[in-house]
Amino acid sequence: MIIKREYVPFWKLKVDDIEAGEIFDKAFNESFANYEGKEELYQRFMNLSLYQREMDWAFHKIGDIVDGFEKLDIEKPYDNGFVFSDVNKIEIAWKDEESIRLHLINKFEDTELIVKVVELERDRKGE
Repeated sequence: MIIKREYVPFWKLKVDDIEAGEIFDKAFNESFANYEGKEELYQRFMNLSLYQREMDWAFHKIGDIVDGFEKLDIEKPYDNGFVFSDVNKIEIAWKDEESIRLHLINKFEDTELIVKVVELERDRKGE
């Protein structure tokens, strides 16, 4: 299924999408060039996705990743290789008062990968 790269863990992008991996590595190396625990930090980031944004506080080049992924999503949409039958978990995330976001997830053992994100907006007809 086609999905925005922001929902895909960095480790999976590094395996499946060379250009996205290069964008991440460049921004990471520029952000943490002189950091002593760089390798350990890199490994911790691999399990995150841009959507989680847990690294924003320390990652001063995060904007480069956001911009690079958005550009790639337009030019070369990312197909994660999943189909609807791979979905075995659904999470609801409120986007705002007017809409929700459904995360269709493939859960296998301790790993959860977002397969597809569906946004639903409130129907205001008849109010």
